[in-house]
Amino acid sequence: MLDNFIATMSQEPHAIEQIHTKQDSIQQRMLTDSLLVKSPNFAFVHDDDLHLLFRLYDETFFQFAITGEVRRANSSLSFRMSSRLTSAGAKTLYFRRTPKGRKPSFEIAISTTLLAESFQATDQVHTVVGLPCATRIDALQRLFEHELIHLIELLVFKNSSCTAQRFKTLATNVFGHRSSHHELLRPVDRARLDFGIKVGDRVSFVFGLREHVGVVNRITKRATILVQDVSGAPYSDGKRYAKFLVPVGQLTRVAVESKVPTKAASA
Repeated sequence: MLDNFIATMSQEPHAIEQIHTKQDSIQQRMLTDSLLVKSPNFAFVHDDDLHLLFRLYDETFFQFAITGEVRRANSSLSFRMSSRLTSAGAKTLYFRRTPKGRKPSFEIAISTTLLAESFQATDQVHTVVGLPCATRIDALQRLFEHELIHLIELLVFKNSSCTAQRFKTLATNVFGHRSSHHELLRPVDRARLDFGIKVGDRVSFVFGLREHVGVVNRITKRATILVQDVSGAPYSDGKRYAKFLVPVGQLTRVAVESKVPTKAASA
């Protein structure tokens, strides 16, 4: 039972050598069995790879206790690689309220964006959950382990917070984690490193055969640029702006803005 496992792991941590042996075994099986993840710095990964990763972790660390608990809860569990996660490395969702006749469900999503932005140089090492990761598969495993602790807590306690002591104890005792944060590169970090562009910069760009000048309001997969326009939406500085979504590589930095306007509240 998963609750018995939690009670044990709260008091008896795995030896760090045992943890590393299990993690390394999972990595080697992943590289062997996955259709896409064939090298530590893989270029492609699929939802099916997360299904495989879950089966390997559930077998190796939990003796299939997680699968058993999902079934006992009459729930379903799915996995998704997400390009929309541009700040968080991963997320676990619990859908308690469902349409009539559908089971409560859980979903673990991992950011493809952060994995792609990071490890672009062969000598890069990024910290995830307080541990150094030299390759994408290292980071994928650490992110996935973090979400497994969330999943376990949600299954047993119906709530989970990585800032709470219970979570920290489980993450440390089961997987050897030292924190709940990651230092993977986000699109905003990559924009600064590769192009010298950051939020608040005044930039120029060409759109519709015209050059425009505006301020960088946000950076995700593309940069959100606010350009003064009398027909645009009102913002906190009393001016009106039109919004443009522009690839960062198409921007030219002009100057630094001291303050980024925010959208004004509706009257």
